[in-house]
Amino acid sequence: MTRLMRWGLLATGSVTMAMMPTQSWAQSSPPSPEMPAPEMPAPEMPVPGLPEANQNPQQLSFTTVCFYDSSTGVPNPLGQRAFITISESEGHSVFRYENLANIVSDPDNLGVEADVTSSRSLTLYDTAIAEARQILVDSPTFYAALLGVESVNDLGDIGFSEINATLACQEVSDNIADLPEGPELPSDAISPPMVADLPDGNYRFTSAEYPERVVSDEELLENGGTLFLFRKVGDTITGTFGYIDSEIGACLTGNLSGNTVTGQAYTDDSGSTVDGTTYLGPGSFLALGENTQGDRYEPSVLNLEGFSRINAGTVLPPESCR
Repeated sequence: MTRLMRWGLLATGSVTMAMMPTQSWAQSSPPSPEMPAPEMPAPEMPVPGLPEANQNPQQLSFTTVCFYDSSTGVPNPLGQRAFITISESEGHSVFRYENLANIVSDPDNLGVEADVTSSRSLTLYDTAIAEARQILVDSPTFYAALLGVESVNDLGDIGFSEINATLACQEVSDNIADLPEGPELPSDAISPPMVADLPDGNYRFTSAEYPERVVSDEELLENGGTLFLFRKVGDTITGTFGYIDSEIGACLTGNLSGNTVTGQAYTDDSGSTVDGTTYLGPGSFLALGENTQGDRYEPSVLNLEGFSRINAGTVLPPESCR
């Protein structure tokens, strides 16, 4: 097992998405009597062959909207910074894929703050939303087109069926202003929830500092630190903990209290495994208990305070340590 596979990192093909830049328009003052009024742009001509209702999507009156529902207890398969929403109006279904703002840095312009967002949409005409969802489950070609992936072979192990299982739908009024705003995003002003308060599911936490967003494997390897890949069922945790750029680590199973896991640690054979000290050296957050048998230490304590939660990744955590 390679270190990439062990800690939940997969070397996959990159996904290219069409970037849709946003523009901010300053509100202008009404023209003075001395100045001629600005000319209004001519109305857009209808597109031949396209139903009249589809000429301007902003004028559609959506009646059904489906979006990611965190109450399912299943982590968003797309991570924390990307979402798919589906809307149905007048018999047409519109899938919208949004990748939220990511910071862009330029060494030559360190004083300039910038971010980039991307958005793509796929419309299935004359198709009800239930049928449209099933079509994307059965058709990786449509799903790849929505994500902007050139080949279905680049989709990886997660298809639309995994996304579809986390969606919740609701009826909305004909007023487009009443559309739901989508899932609430984390705010830096809000304290992150305790690990014990998270719904059951699979997670990754790292000692390196990240905003809550999708983190690439390249970023993890570049920034280093330790990574905890685990599954949570009630108050029970089972997962692997270790350095991101090393195969040395430990399997940990135990109970949660706040941000602390207390239980049994099964360590790899290495010189840094010493009773009563932190495993893998100072600052690695895992304090080993007594060596009760072979490579098992209990009670061992893993403190996740200050860890950053990142996307769950595509590798599943272990079901048990033995």
